[in-house]
Amino acid sequence: MLFTCQKDDFELVEQNNSNKYPDIHSQILSLDEVQQNSKLQKSLKKISNSFDINKTKTKNKTSNPNSNLGSNSKIDANDGSFSILTDEILHVTSNGGEAWSFKIETPLLAEATFENFVITDNGEEIKFFLYSYITLEYNGEIWHFVISVLPIENEPIDVPCN
Repeated sequence: MLFTCQKDDFELVEQNNSNKYPDIHSQILSLDEVQQNSKLQKSLKKISNSFDINKTKTKNKTSNPNSNLGSNSKIDANDGSFSILTDEILHVTSNGGEAWSFKIETPLLAEATFENFVITDNGEEIKFFLYSYITLEYNGEIWHFVISVLPIENEPIDVPCN
């Protein structure tokens, strides 16, 4: 099951108590909480050469004076191809593993409505992906469809040209 980072999608899943999907739990985390996750630290370090993680950019300071993050915080890809927004990180757990989904500031694919940077942990390995979605209206309902999944490896990110 895929969960997207659009606000309306968060409302479809009750946080940590879903009657429709009892084995799936979700919560919104901060970047600080994600970086403190001991399982992710080694994997985040592996891809840190592709991202400017230590220079998180922020537009507005949070109400927590001890935090170096603010609303609209983001991490830029070192090649300038995209920015990962870090003010709302969706963390989803299930009996199949867990995932962290970050919004991308501006889609890389011209045909994409929105994109997410996703970290997955199936219990054996941690992987990184860039998911691209298109939003369509069908029978009066809004639907989000995956149109591309780009694996992100340890080497610099090779983003397709538009």
